[in-house]
Amino acid sequence: MVGWTFLTGVEHALRDDTLSDREARELLRDCAALGQQGWALAHAVIDTLRLEAGQRVDRELSQLEMGPWLEGIVDQMGRSTSRHTFETVLHDSSRAVEMDATRVAAVLIILMTNALKFSPSGRIGIEVRGRDGWKEFEVSDEGPGIPPDEADKIFDKGFRGAACSDLYGSGMGLYVASRVTKEVLGGELRLMDSPTGARFGLRVPVSVTLEGGRGA
Repeated sequence: MVGWTFLTGVEHALRDDTLSDREARELLRDCAALGQQGWALAHAVIDTLRLEAGQRVDRELSQLEMGPWLEGIVDQMGRSTSRHTFETVLHDSSRAVEMDATRVAAVLIILMTNALKFSPSGRIGIEVRGRDGWKEFEVSDEGPGIPPDEADKIFDKGFRGAACSDLYGSGMGLYVASRVTKEVLGGELRLMDSPTGARFGLRVPVSVTLEGGRGA
């Protein structure tokens, strides 16, 4: 998904005797970040299996600074490509929020991975807004977009569109992202209108953390 896996990176670090101490530290740092991304995705898949079995899955809230948190995710995604540029725009990101960071990260990683896969090059945009107890994320790309006749099927389990015929995949990513968003996070994931490429909107509930305590 991100160019090379966590285990591949560790193996490289162990075998390459030419790496300096600084390079080795940077590589292992990247491996750790990729491992965290892998854990987030695995978490989302496990959640979906539990939901399909009729089990209840609850949110796991934590406090975070939106800017550094999102920057870390985007930075690691950017390291997997030399043909794309990431453009992040945050509105009202000065205050910390309380949300399920692991599951929101998993959904964003799925959306950005799809953007990388289906746009051969170009800009990938991530825009974040806060509105009355919600965070709204938009992920957009400059690829061919999604045909109108496929728009109502993209969140179906196992669905793969015509553009996927030559690409690796299972058709499960958006299905997992959609179920986790709606049934665990209590949010909404939708395909948005876009003049070019594809654009997805993710909306999740959050609490704003006020100085000296928590706030609704």
